[in-house]
Amino acid sequence: MPPRPKNPAPGEPDLLASPALFPRQFDFARRVALLVRMTRETYRESTFLDDRTKVADARAMTVPLAPLAQRLARDARRDPPVNHLFHTAFCGSTLLSRCLELPGTSFALKEPAPLHQLACIRRDQASGAASPVKVNQDLFDASLAIATTLLARTWSPGEIALIKPSDSCNNLIGPILSSSGQSRAVLLYSRIDDFVVAMLKNDARRNYVAGMLPRARVDLAGALDSVETDALTPPQAAAYVWLGQIRTYLQELRDHEGRSATLDAALIFTRPSAVIHAVAAQFRLNLSDRTVKKIVEGPVFNADSKDPTKAFDHGAYQAKRAQTKASLEPEIHEARDWLDQHAGAIDLPDELPNPALV
Repeated sequence: MPPRPKNPAPGEPDLLASPALFPRQFDFARRVALLVRMTRETYRESTFLDDRTKVADARAMTVPLAPLAQRLARDARRDPPVNHLFHTAFCGSTLLSRCLELPGTSFALKEPAPLHQLACIRRDQASGAASPVKVNQDLFDASLAIATTLLARTWSPGEIALIKPSDSCNNLIGPILSSSGQSRAVLLYSRIDDFVVAMLKNDARRNYVAGMLPRARVDLAGALDSVETDALTPPQAAAYVWLGQIRTYLQELRDHEGRSATLDAALIFTRPSAVIHAVAAQFRLNLSDRTVKKIVEGPVFNADSKDPTKAFDHGAYQAKRAQTKASLEPEIHEARDWLDQHAGAIDLPDELPNPALV
């Protein structure tokens, strides 16, 4: 846990004035939020806003949750526009969010840890799972309001926050969009073949998708309760996890009609300019053709999204991916076969509705 600050806490106006104080995590045992100092540069340099956050000052300020929630409800800007980039994991969301880090227009926050905390708590609530610290519905709602309010702050009045949660947070799409009439979302996804390739390409990814099964069981509750997840093969597990994510997307598209657009992640690499134009339109960002051209031809799009000091060769990436896909064809077919047998449980359509780009 970060140390407590030695200096006095900043004055009250500082909290809402800018994103300079970032809510790094909730400590529900003590009923406090831990805030750390950030700059625009440290946000941009942070691969993700979790334990990899590059803070400007490591000393944390602790703020009790109850008075913080009351103050934000009283003083925060009412219903500012906010954009959210939800995703199915390993599908280019970090690259896309970096492309839209545009000072004065869009301020990107990549995978803030408080949302992951709340996503885990919501699944515990839904499943009745025991947790070390009991968080009732009132505390959850107050904490979500704190997180969404603080993450909506920007450095200048003309900017709109772009929040890219972790893939664990897709169960928060409904509550987040319900909390703000000015929120919009892009639901980025891989098609099943691409998802299987991303998840089974190496041992680390296979372990990752196996770790996603418990939360997928919660997200698919009532639809595939008869499936024994412990007996699933790796490609079947990937299909099961994918189906849980897509079920969440379909529910959101029904619940908040017109607020979310879906996007096939493969298009980021095959039609990058069109994708950025389409996402910008969904996110109410007025980007010129010249700006989009600079993004696609510039250093951000052509660098490793998780380590921008490394170059990214799109041609080499596509060639390696095609090679990996060919080696995984039997497992891709197994995943498809399993999906064909179980897709009816969530009324899976041939194509996801409301595409941002066709």
